[in-house]
Amino acid sequence: MQFRLKGFYGAEHNSVWLNGTKLDIQPSLQIRKHSFEFAWGYMGSGPSQLALAILLQLKGRQFAEAHYFQLKTDIIATLPNENFDERTITWEPSQDGT
Repeated sequence: MQFRLKGFYGAEHNSVWLNGTKLDIQPSLQIRKHSFEFAWGYMGSGPSQLALAILLQLKGRQFAEAHYFQLKTDIIATLPNENFDERTITWEPSQDGT
């Protein structure tokens, strides 16, 4: 799959745009409450919430729950731990989920 992502670390909250639209954290919080804020650039709860929200938006709940940890590990944790301009990301989950 391919998607565009942009991130902004703000003074009061962090914002992420997925395919040009600001990503809402609330739907992902209905599934799992890792963090009440998106984050990236490390392995933690904020990156988990972001990965879950991205896949939930793009592929739906079942796919998101099955693969968000891998997206966090492969992509979200490797993003710069700072603001980043929009970039195109290509990613597919591995067959075994690792």
